[in-house]
Amino acid sequence: MTSTLGLIGLVSYLSRNIKDNPLPYAIKILSTYNRFVKSLVSSTLTPY
Repeated sequence: MTSTLGLIGLVSYLSRNIKDNPLPYAIKILSTYNRFVKSLVSSTLTPY
């Protein structure tokens, strides 16, 4: 839950500070975050 709130805060921070079009930056951050979560989940679920 904390990471989701952190992500929302980061996106809102960037959209306030990027005057052009913040949407590509937000999409890039979201895709990076999703890849990170998927790798985290897959490494957690992988049996040792």
